Order: sequence, then C-alpha cells, then structure tokens
Amino acid sequence: MSADEEDIRKVSAAAAVERAARCRDWLKTLMLSGAPKPATTDELFAWAKENLGVNRSNFDTGWDWATWDMKREDWYDPLPRKSKRKRPS
Repeated sequence: MSADEEDIRKVSAAAAVERAARCRDWLKTLMLSGAPKPATTDELFAWAKENLGVNRSNFDTGWDWATWDMKREDWYDPLPRKSKRKRPS
C-alpha cells in the first residue's frame, strides 16, 4: 500500500469516527431524560441520516456508544406495536 493510500484510509477512518460521535452525542441528548425511546430505531436513523449526514454503520456505532455511555440498554427493545385494527366501541 502506498503512503497516499494509507493517508486516505486514515482520513476516511477519522471521518467515520467523527460521524459516529456526532450521532452518539445527539442520541445521548434524547436519552438524558430517562424517557422511553421516542421512535423506532429506523425512524431515528432516518432523521440522523437526513440531519447529521451519517450512514447506517455510523449510526449503529453511535447507537452502541450512546447506549453504553448512558446505560440505556432498554433502548435496544422494540417499541410496542401499534394496533392496526379498530377496536369495537
């Protein structure tokens, strides 16, 4: 591997870590209140992708870091399913 290729790899790795850290910091603000997860993981990823410029790998790494830092393993649990059927009155 040439020196240029190695420099590119280092820059790419640093950028990926920065994006994951940005995602972690945002997720930690949601976790601070101790409230339950406000949306599904996919919905949170969609918001992060749009607003933070992260990809799925960056998001997943940030998610792991945030849940570890905040001790919020409960955020790995899925949200309760929404009922699709109308209940009789």
